[in-house]
Amino acid sequence: MLLHRSGGDSLIPPAEPDRRCDLFARGAWLELLSAGSAASRPRSAVPQDDSLLAPPVPQPLSTLANFRPPAAMLSALLRHPDLRPLVPFARQFYGTPSSYTWTDDSGRSHVIAQGEGGEQGDPLMPALYALAQQPALCEVQAQLRDGEAIFAFRDDADVVAPPDQVTGPFARTSRASWF
Repeated sequence: MLLHRSGGDSLIPPAEPDRRCDLFARGAWLELLSAGSAASRPRSAVPQDDSLLAPPVPQPLSTLANFRPPAAMLSALLRHPDLRPLVPFARQFYGTPSSYTWTDDSGRSHVIAQGEGGEQGDPLMPALYALAQQPALCEVQAQLRDGEAIFAFRDDADVVAPPDQVTGPFARTSRASWF
């Protein structure tokens, strides 16, 4: 996603990175992802079915925060027609394990394996995670009683309830989600 544009010839209008930075700063993730997908829309049509949900190679899920990509993220992207062009990108970069090479101060290179899914510091992960967890949070919200509430921001969820009743909403939140 482009948040900076270097000088020189470009197909991207000079004001576009500023507009995207404003969306980012406001926390308008859905709009930001839509803007990113519109700028890089593929020439061919994106499949409208769930065929993209299948991982390219079966892999064990071991990720940061027990997040369940690719299925949760891809399902979330498929629920929003404007975000469907991001599905191939998400599948490519989040659907299989990858590795990074880190070079220490002595010049030695170290290969660091990254698990399937998102990593801490990944700029798209908060938005993708929020989209993926939305159905679970809605399911829990529908079961709340008077005096109970759930608040979520990125990968944190807080359950509010009278002290003697907090275990019920907390257990429902834990069962419905993965955080």
